[in-house]
Amino acid sequence: MAHSEQRYASMQPANPLGVESLAALQAREARRRLHLRRLLMRSPRTVVDVLGRMMRLPAAVALTAPVFCGAMLAWWEVGAFNGLALALNVAATLTLALGVHALSEYRDVKRAFQTNATDASDPLATGYGLMARGYIDPDIALNLGHILLAISALCGLWLPIIAGWPPLFFAGLSVLLVYFYANPPLRYGDRGWGLGEAGLFVGYGLLQTVNAYYVQSQAISWRVLVVSIPLGLLCVFVQHNFNLLFERRDWLMRKRTLAVTLGPLRGLDLSALLVVTVHIAIVAIVSLARLPFSALLTLAALPVALGAFSRIDRERLAMEDLFLVYRAGVNAMIWTGLLFCLALITARHWG
Repeated sequence: MAHSEQRYASMQPANPLGVESLAALQAREARRRLHLRRLLMRSPRTVVDVLGRMMRLPAAVALTAPVFCGAMLAWWEVGAFNGLALALNVAATLTLALGVHALSEYRDVKRAFQTNATDASDPLATGYGLMARGYIDPDIALNLGHILLAISALCGLWLPIIAGWPPLFFAGLSVLLVYFYANPPLRYGDRGWGLGEAGLFVGYGLLQTVNAYYVQSQAISWRVLVVSIPLGLLCVFVQHNFNLLFERRDWLMRKRTLAVTLGPLRGLDLSALLVVTVHIAIVAIVSLARLPFSALLTLAALPVALGAFSRIDRERLAMEDLFLVYRAGVNAMIWTGLLFCLALITARHWG
């Protein structure tokens, strides 16, 4: 009998799933949350770090993806490519996003002070937290935002000289939609009913993609219109995840973003639905728009966003989880743009 028990014990795993394994998993999760909390609350060390947070630099870079995709699509279709026009277009879009982000953070700080919505736990990972906690004067964000918008206008005004008047219409309408999302007198992003998200879909996704395509080809095709759909959804995805991160603060400030309307849990469901919709849209567009089969490589970037949802505990949702979703969404959009452009380049080169 003793021999049988000894043999049975020798056949068991060395570290069976039990109390110790559960404790190890909990410890790993605690370390992950602590790491994210430190990222959220880490004090800036340089001026560049301060400016990058105030202007949401990674998100602004992600929002230039439609420009690259539109330009590469025109090159793949008609073989036209103007490097100077692309550089000016990217510079105009990047400085537009940076300037609008700085102004949005400034407006939020001023509104929070007026409505007593500030909180000592506000993270330092954004310009709002830095200004609310006294790390930087809000007027600096205001002035910087206007300077960046002026640079964006100067870059954008060269495009009509290169490609005619249509870029002036596309870029001008895009600037109006993006600027008035969070700035007076409209501030339509605060009015609920998904108006803000719809405006960003058109302003960043549709118009920037079509504008970049036209600047290169001096034409518009139905293909660029359908390609702009998943790109626009990803733009909404990035902004919606940012709004989720500050859903409670926006509720206190009486901002009716879609994240406030839905609440954090249903807002996360919408984020996941957006990612799935982008998956479906890319597959459908590659088939219906007769894009090269290699464009399906773009799908490889989207699990980056989905992976963040699998690590969330919906029973005790914390700011660290929402920050993880936001950061994953930004990375997913950057990689989506890069992989789409790479797929078109390789298809034209080897096709």
